[in-house]
Amino acid sequence: MKHLHKLIAILICVLGGTARLDAADAEPPLCIVLFRVTLDAEAKVQDLQTLKVIDMLSASRIALPVELPQAFLDNARKQVESQGLKWAGQKGQASSTMTTLMHAPAPPGATVPPISFAALDGTMNTTSNLRLLGRDGQMSSFGKNLGSAAFFVMYYALPEQPKHTKAEREVLIDAEIQRNLANVQNAEILSQKDLSDDAQTIMEITARSPRNKAMTIRSRYLCNDQKMVALVAITPEGLPAADIESFERLFTAFRFR
Repeated sequence: MKHLHKLIAILICVLGGTARLDAADAEPPLCIVLFRVTLDAEAKVQDLQTLKVIDMLSASRIALPVELPQAFLDNARKQVESQGLKWAGQKGQASSTMTTLMHAPAPPGATVPPISFAALDGTMNTTSNLRLLGRDGQMSSFGKNLGSAAFFVMYYALPEQPKHTKAEREVLIDAEIQRNLANVQNAEILSQKDLSDDAQTIMEITARSPRNKAMTIRSRYLCNDQKMVALVAITPEGLPAADIESFERLFTAFRFR
């Protein structure tokens, strides 16, 4: 997770200006595609196998029966090959590892605006190790740098148990909020909203980093009995009204269905 928090801090430092960003439709499917990557003895990609597709904003972790477009699969292979994955097998044998990409398809023929979940389509995850309720876990994050602003989504599955209490969910969200704030030079919370209902815990905060007070960090955290997801946006002062509206649609759409 340190890598992700460093990314937040770096983006706050380097993002600037108020370049025009087009408005966006914020409600395409937001899916995580899990791949098994097989490397040959020379660490070249031998095979890329789709294992499952999970709707990030579904209340469950049940895999979806989705047929992925060939263009998406071709892009996935190119990205995996560009990563320079390390071979970890025995001499002369192939080895395998896992990776994930975001699949957020826009409607056929539609122009993909920058501020939309569809802009994340085809992005590869950054994975970080962390502790969840006393157990080891992994978080995946997918981001989009827009030049003058940035946004990304994060996902991790909760340890399996009969039911996570509201108190446990609140502890997880609070810990994630505190980690994010601490890793952006102890950013100050400007506002906090509790948008929870009976089925899910939803917290949203707006904060500002002392490193760059012209940049605002807005984040929404969703947690139910199976997973926790988050949406984070970093925006400058003076953002055009249309862009503010586009980000508002992203946050409004970001809740479990």
